[in-house]
Amino acid sequence: MPQFDTTTFISQLFWLFLSFGFVVFCFARIFIPRFNATLEKRFLKIRNDSEQAARMQAEAQALLDKSQARLDEAHKDADRMIKMAIANLESNREKQLVAMQSELQKGLKVIEKAYDDQLATLHEQFEPIAQTCAAQILDRLAMPTTDAPLFHLTDEGNTHASH
Repeated sequence: MPQFDTTTFISQLFWLFLSFGFVVFCFARIFIPRFNATLEKRFLKIRNDSEQAARMQAEAQALLDKSQARLDEAHKDADRMIKMAIANLESNREKQLVAMQSELQKGLKVIEKAYDDQLATLHEQFEPIAQTCAAQILDRLAMPTTDAPLFHLTDEGNTHASH
């Protein structure tokens, strides 16, 4: 095995130290400073973002407190307005109730009159139809049965018996 050959130990150690030294030099002078710079930038960015977040949170809390104060004032105003409206409604309630009852009585009288007129009209229209139907039924009972229908409509809308 060549790696255990004692004549090449010095040469192998030389190249080992030289290669290792080169790698250490590259890491110490190039890679680690770049890595540290990146970490430093990240740390500063995180710190700045957290400070900004704290400021924004404080501003948001101030706005929340301000809006809560406005909301409380609006609730108080609304309560005052509701109490005033209730007082006004209670004072005007009896007057409005009397006025509404008189309007309802007037409307009821108008509806009753219209109902009576419609009922009278229906009675007037129903009486001739009932008389005609009764006469036709009596005629039909007096005559022998046929296959013709018992009633049929004429042009005037009256019913006549079929013979």
